[in-house]
Amino acid sequence: MSAVASPTRPATGGISARTINRIVIYGLLALFAIFYLMPLFVMLVTSFKTMDEIQNGNMLALPQAPTFDPWWKAWGEAC
Repeated sequence: MSAVASPTRPATGGISARTINRIVIYGLLALFAIFYLMPLFVMLVTSFKTMDEIQNGNMLALPQAPTFDPWWKAWGEAC
C-alpha cells in the first residue's frame, strides 16, 4: 500500500499576494470613483449656496446657509 499525502496548506503568517492585489485594486477603484463623482458633488453643493458664498468661499465647502432660491428661480424660468 502506498501512503496518500494530504495537501499541505501554505503558512498563514503573512499577507498573501492576492490580498495585496485586492487592496490595491479596490483602493484605485475608490480613487477613480471619487475623481469621477467630484463634479457632481461640486454642482449639487454649489446649487444650494448664495451668490456671495460662491464668489467668496471654497468650492468644496458646504453651504453655511443652504437656500432653495436658485432651484425655485430655475424651475420658474424653465416652465
